[in-house]
Amino acid sequence: VEDARAALLGAAEGDDRLLASPAPSVIVKELADSAVMLELIVWAGDPSRRGALRAEYLERAKEALDRAGIAIPFPQREVRLIGAGAGA
Repeated sequence: VEDARAALLGAAEGDDRLLASPAPSVIVKELADSAVMLELIVWAGDPSRRGALRAEYLERAKEALDRAGIAIPFPQREVRLIGAGAGA
């Protein structure tokens, strides 16, 4: 969690479109089946650009996590076919 938090905060460093106060933060949003859900919180100087900033920060977050060697887990599904014989 700490490595992911540092990577996400690093993605927000030096962006002059963000307010310095309150400072960017990362919170644990949820403990899921195969993940710890984190949320990067930033405060923009121009809230009308919220959608564009969100899209950009999703990309920045993914890149920062990749650089830190942190993979995003995907749920694993197992499908079993019962009664399907050979050649069915």
